[in-house]
Amino acid sequence: MTNEYRGLMAFGYIFLFLSLFSLIFDYKILYLDVIIFFTLGISVFAIVYSIYKIRKEAKGSL
Repeated sequence: MTNEYRGLMAFGYIFLFLSLFSLIFDYKILYLDVIIFFTLGISVFAIVYSIYKIRKEAKGSL
């Protein structure tokens, strides 16, 4: 079951990297910034949720 959450965490890290890379090379386009911040929020949520679920499963198996 943790493999699903690890995949979600990898997805989050990939899009976190892409969002931060896009913010570094900002093109000063408003709608692009909105999309980047939306993607950044989703990726941070995916990482935090995955860590929470993996720790919860690890505690349950002890």
